[in-house]
Amino acid sequence: LLTVDGTPVDAEEVLYWLSYSADQFNQYGMLDWTMDMDGVTMGDYLLNNAVETAKLHAVVRNHAADAGIALTSEDDAEFQAQLDELKASMAAQLGGEGDQAYQWWLGYIGLTDESFRRVNEISYLVRHLQDGLYGEKGTEVPTAEEYLAWAETNGVYRAKHILVKAADTTEESMAAALETANTIRADLKANGDTEAYFDTVMAEKSEDPGSQSQPDGYIFGSGEMVTEFYDGAKALAEGEISEPVKSSYGYHIILRLPIDPAAQAAKDKYATLQMEATVDQWVADAKVERTADYDKLDPENDYGKLTEVRADIMKAMQAAFAPQETAPVESGTPAPTATPAG
Repeated sequence: LLTVDGTPVDAEEVLYWLSYSADQFNQYGMLDWTMDMDGVTMGDYLLNNAVETAKLHAVVRNHAADAGIALTSEDDAEFQAQLDELKASMAAQLGGEGDQAYQWWLGYIGLTDESFRRVNEISYLVRHLQDGLYGEKGTEVPTAEEYLAWAETNGVYRAKHILVKAADTTEESMAAALETANTIRADLKANGDTEAYFDTVMAEKSEDPGSQSQPDGYIFGSGEMVTEFYDGAKALAEGEISEPVKSSYGYHIILRLPIDPAAQAAKDKYATLQMEATVDQWVADAKVERTADYDKLDPENDYGKLTEVRADIMKAMQAAFAPQETAPVESGTPAPTATPAG
């Protein structure tokens, strides 16, 4: 149907991503092929999304090939373990034998086993590309000075917080959470606003379970935290503790901290964000050419045909795994609850 920097992308992959997006809307009863979506019909909107996702996958495969990167035996073993778990889950849900349920499920989502594996290889390729560029021995690892300049330019911060959760968003619940937060804040001030005492109080009173696994604080960029938390941390000087900051969760007392470029968490954050930015740039620079067959696509008709196939598959699964059930299977019945391993 199209090429991405000269690499062909076939109908199976594009139509898989089309149905993947359509399923999300259909799940909530919002699938209307003629609905206006920012100036285009929903059909064209979903098709464009499918092309963009296929483009992303093709770009990653192309750059991995250029770098001589392929899946390792460890990757294959990890994927196979996930696939075996998926098959076992299907067998537990449906009864019968896992391999047969898996084959029916592949038909339901519109992929062959080979294509399903190909879709899921992307997460492994990105991981290896990231290691090669921004990992410990990567070719694009920054100096400490470069790291700090990058963090400042990109609005990346490090902070700890004490979260006082509100039971709900009612005025009464928020007021109760604020009262508790104000008491904690006063206690911090009385003890000198030191990081050591903040850590003690955080361990005892913070209602964020992530604080236990992130004792050195979070390193985050824009969009990774709720807006109020991000803006609250950004407004602080390093070493400063905020007054209670309100969000939908309750109230946060935030301690802004300097980033140590040598810390593993800081390195990992840099690698992740830089890889995301790099892939975005690759996608933006990629050249996509559509073939004559692309113009023959009819998203609503194509999805409708898949829906008919799905109905037949669900009936076959019902007959094989639940022969005592006599209720008719609706064409909109969801597939077994499983998602691609990647």
